[in-house]
Amino acid sequence: MSLYGREAMAFFDKLKEADAGNGKCVDCGANSPLWASLSYGTYFCLECSGVHRNLGVHISFVRSLNMDSWSEQQQQRMTCGGNTAFRQYLRQCGMPEELQSGGGQFAGCESQAEGAIRQKYNTRSAAAYRAWLAERSRGEGGAPAPPSVPYEPPPPPPPPTGCNGGAGGGAAGAGVRGASGCGSSSAGRMMQGFGS
Repeated sequence: MSLYGREAMAFFDKLKEADAGNGKCVDCGANSPLWASLSYGTYFCLECSGVHRNLGVHISFVRSLNMDSWSEQQQQRMTCGGNTAFRQYLRQCGMPEELQSGGGQFAGCESQAEGAIRQKYNTRSAAAYRAWLAERSRGEGGAPAPPSVPYEPPPPPPPPTGCNGGAGGGAAGAGVRGASGCGSSSAGRMMQGFGS
């Protein structure tokens, strides 16, 4: 039976009783998270949910605890997960503590929490946990614990190119440039007409 609203919150309250770690955001530690990732069976705050959504559903499938409907399969996945189990797994893999608490400095990110989330969930360790939880919640047996995959930082994102990156690469860098530093030949000519 699907759960929604109060019924869903009663279900999640029971899971919080079983794992007190579910009462704090898995990424930054904020109290009373109202968002979850089905991918990891974890709970997080509103701010961190926005970063999770930007990771893409292939990395983190985000749901609201009280505004979304929860199917039996989704309930099973959340029952198999939990913030404490996920954090313990990442510690076992050797993931730095600052990534687990939303600290550290990360280039190109608006906040420390955003950088930590992006780095944490784009690792082979997180991917292994995600795959293990999916199998376990479907009842496909497998290992009683996720395989330990040693933490390795994900590769840095490629440098920006073209219009906004200033590197002049790609098609955007091939034409005549206007005042903004970007554009094709026609865009460059158009910009020249505006005093550039």
